[in-house]
Amino acid sequence: MKPILTALLIAALSAPAAAECLIQANSIGGIRLGQTPAQVKQQFPRARLRRTSDGEGVSYIAIALPNGTEIIAYQASVEDDSSSSINQRAKITMLQTSSPTCSTVSGVRPGMTLQAAAGKLGRVKQIMQSEIEAREFATFERQPAWLTIQVEDAGRYRPADDGPPRSTSRYRPNSKILSLWIGQ
Repeated sequence: MKPILTALLIAALSAPAAAECLIQANSIGGIRLGQTPAQVKQQFPRARLRRTSDGEGVSYIAIALPNGTEIIAYQASVEDDSSSSINQRAKITMLQTSSPTCSTVSGVRPGMTLQAAAGKLGRVKQIMQSEIEAREFATFERQPAWLTIQVEDAGRYRPADDGPPRSTSRYRPNSKILSLWIGQ
């Protein structure tokens, strides 16, 4: 009886926790950079994978985990055609999530205010607005190099700034983190 209980305990502890979604340098929610979609499906059999694209036409894979967490996976070696099937053997090179259940070890997560994130990562050094799609990314004093923080409508830019790209260190008081990214 003892060996069976021990085996069950080991199996339960080694399985990925459904409610946990940790963002680390090489993974989000247990999905690792360098994995293939086939390996993700093997690791999370109940996950739903679907091909889609962003506003720039860049195709990616939306991975819906059974606990409701959604993780976006990009494959650098794949053609940007969202109507094509998922390449099950191409490695994942970048991961992104906007799920508030996912967080870094320090507690930074999507949906958190920039002010709260500054309490964990130091002051905001820069908010940069990209030229394409006017996406905004924040950089903090103690932000890990492996982490990219996307924010939305956060920067307080000078009127002289014509348009993207532009940058500032000032932000709106209630601005929030939109998503967190990691990549190779």
